[in-house]
Amino acid sequence: TSNLKVNDSNCQTPLSAPPKISNWIQLNSDGVVKDSTGIATIGGILRDKYRSWIIGYNRLVGTCSILDADLWGIFEGVAIAINKGFDRILIISDSQEAIQVIQGRVTKMSNSALVRRIILLLAKMNFWSIQHVPRDYNKEADSLAKMIVSDNGCIQFFETPP
Repeated sequence: TSNLKVNDSNCQTPLSAPPKISNWIQLNSDGVVKDSTGIATIGGILRDKYRSWIIGYNRLVGTCSILDADLWGIFEGVAIAINKGFDRILIISDSQEAIQVIQGRVTKMSNSALVRRIILLLAKMNFWSIQHVPRDYNKEADSLAKMIVSDNGCIQFFETPP
């Protein structure tokens, strides 16, 4: 069990789409673990209020669980959004478990330090929301996670869709 508490004061019921106001960003994130090796990769896309591509990213994470891979994908995406000056984020993930862990709804924490880091990043946002979607809705983030070309663990950015 963890003593981690999630402050829901800046989190509302998931939205189907971010409002069309400035400083909103949508993050689609995914983590992938290869069955044969156990090696995890992450990928994600940041889109603006018009759903236009801002930036994509991927990274080799190393050996970890699928839950941790999904959490790493969210962590990297939120960090990028903050670095780009956004303060309102809608996080889209096909991992119900990752969403529940971030929202503090489950006690099983695969990597509680990583969850705390995500919560600390989200606390820097004026508003955040997280929404579960079917895997088919998250195909672009999944594709980026599977497109790893570097094995050095450094994040790779995509200014335009690959």
